[in-house]
Amino acid sequence: MSSEKLARETALYEQHKVEFEKEHRGEWVVIHGDEIIGFYEDFQDAAQTAVERFGRGPYLIREIGAPVYPFPASVLYNPVS
Repeated sequence: MSSEKLARETALYEQHKVEFEKEHRGEWVVIHGDEIIGFYEDFQDAAQTAVERFGRGPYLIREIGAPVYPFPASVLYNPVS
């Protein structure tokens, strides 16, 4: 199920890609299910919001206009408690 959900989130990103790149290039977007959660200046803020709201996911965090990173966000995000 999570791979299907992530595929749906990726498809939503692709639907809005042109708009995102025009209005939010260089920012990070969080998408959960069929909802665009928000745009963030850096990965840490995007990841923190996603983890606080949705736990371990799945959800999509992507830098708008950048190449896709081939590893999970958990590799990049290490919250300091």
